[in-house]
Amino acid sequence: MKGKSKRARNARPKLEIDKLKAVFATPPFNNCAGWDRLTEPSIENVPVIFHCALYFVPILIYYTGCRREELCGLMVDDVIVDNGNIPYLHIAKNARRRIKNDQSQRNIPLHPEVLRLNFLQYLRAIKALGYGLLFPDLFSPSSRSPLGDRFYKEFKPILQAAGVNEKGLGAHAVRHLFGAQLKKRMVTEEERADLLGHGGESETSERYCEPHEVATLMQFVMKLPVITADLEPQDIHLLPWVAERQVAPFSQPSRSKSAGATILSRERHLQDAVILDVSQVTQASSESCSVRLIADEARVCAPLLYAAHSDHRAVEAPKYDGDSSQQTVNPRLGKTEGKNP
Repeated sequence: MKGKSKRARNARPKLEIDKLKAVFATPPFNNCAGWDRLTEPSIENVPVIFHCALYFVPILIYYTGCRREELCGLMVDDVIVDNGNIPYLHIAKNARRRIKNDQSQRNIPLHPEVLRLNFLQYLRAIKALGYGLLFPDLFSPSSRSPLGDRFYKEFKPILQAAGVNEKGLGAHAVRHLFGAQLKKRMVTEEERADLLGHGGESETSERYCEPHEVATLMQFVMKLPVITADLEPQDIHLLPWVAERQVAPFSQPSRSKSAGATILSRERHLQDAVILDVSQVTQASSESCSVRLIADEARVCAPLLYAAHSDHRAVEAPKYDGDSSQQTVNPRLGKTEGKNP
């Protein structure tokens, strides 16, 4: 109509349920060639499945309707298994990420299909290794990008292999499919809003109402058509570098602008200053060299370092100037700590 914009429901391309079924028929969910070849099919008869974000996040998006970043940034403590008979996800701001708005804070029950595919066993395995992040395979100490960006980089080839090539059909399209399927099954707008983290459209539905209990929300979630019935549950098989608590292989080493050697210290907490024994510093080919200490969990780093001269004179090291290459990321806290706080 003249003067009217297009309807919001037509603004985004739609992901058909058959196309999502095709996604779940690809190697990561059935039988892949290896931990570093998750998108390639294996020629072995024994199924090889690696339980990681690429496996669980697409399943969780469809059966919970959560946003990509809400799932990729989950902590192990955000999966609630000891509050009633129904395990659920507690979506709220945590140590790793924020949420979109106030109404995004909510509880989402876990569909029986998620449990059948050994999600809780995965949770216990990750927790036993001491991880705080539910999907540590998305974390890189050399990147400050949202964890969902890393997930989508791995998920996009899966979509393309399944024939989902239209622009705009990604993780959010799976979330949209969740809402569309519930609407087709007569779940009301207000009920869908409680699951999707949307606010009410009126004073009555927003201010004068309470969110549904988890048991009631489970009744809505159970109306979703099951599209993963062909997937066989497998014993938990973590990515090897996750199981060994190693740094992600896709991490990039930090770069330093200053000349000289870099000394890594992960055992000591630096206080006001650190003085090096000049006898332990190898004399550089030039007249002097600067030495930077990087502490993995230091809150305060040394502003003054000592380097070796031929006559053992002390020189002042360059101060931190805001360059991200001089920052470290605490993998336990999941946040960046500057060299000159």
